[in-house]
Amino acid sequence: MYKWVTNSVIVAENEHGSNIYCIALSDELVFIDAGMLYEYSFKFKEAMEVYYGKEASTLFITHAHIDHILAMNAFRDCEIIAAEAARPRVEAFIATGFNEERLCRMEGIFPHIREGVREGRFLEPTTWVESKHEYNGIVFKVHGGHSAGSSSINIPDERCASLGDLVQSERQPYFGEPDTDINAWVGALDAWEGSDIAHVLPGHGPPVERDYLGGISGYFRDLTESLRSLKSKKIPEEEVHLNESLPLGYWPQDSPKKPAHYYSIRQLYSNL
Repeated sequence: MYKWVTNSVIVAENEHGSNIYCIALSDELVFIDAGMLYEYSFKFKEAMEVYYGKEASTLFITHAHIDHILAMNAFRDCEIIAAEAARPRVEAFIATGFNEERLCRMEGIFPHIREGVREGRFLEPTTWVESKHEYNGIVFKVHGGHSAGSSSINIPDERCASLGDLVQSERQPYFGEPDTDINAWVGALDAWEGSDIAHVLPGHGPPVERDYLGGISGYFRDLTESLRSLKSKKIPEEEVHLNESLPLGYWPQDSPKKPAHYYSIRQLYSNL
């Protein structure tokens, strides 16, 4: 269930929400993202506290999408750090309930949403970060890209960096939000590819090595170029995601096809 990336970095990788990471510091534990199911997140936090004999102190939020933050209350006794750019989305989630119509609409994307809302609760972060924040040797930096608040968490002592959904490994990525910025996304990936990190901690999918980043940025560059060419030929938006000229992508070609990915392609095409 849990995998050690290094002796001090552990991932709870799951398919019902975002990955959750634990980083063991000298006298405390910090976590990255909260996932979507309270029980799963709380049990991971509790298991890490028992294993290391240390208490959780801090939760970093890579971005404010529901599958990363619905179970924030599993970390209600922690300092919670998030990007200022994510504040509107967090506050909207806090203010908005989940009626039957909304749940029906969301469960096509998040099959476990009903289970999540039974116990999960959104919380107001205690620290909002404009661009960069350092905490006990860990560096939180806001990049944008996947969303306006997309941020990285660098753990230099472990040569690890969590990039949230800027990296969605071994699967078709989602990039269809109104605040998605492909240029900022590619810029962030390029910067990390040129860094000295060894391990990349994705928002979804298994941890990967640094050279994996080039495949993602290359895909987005090729996709954008292909879509511009198709737009010049006036290919209908509703057909563009099926065009054979689109790049194959960096994920295994036998992995499940995701409607959200095709929606993302159509959105990018529309916005070019």
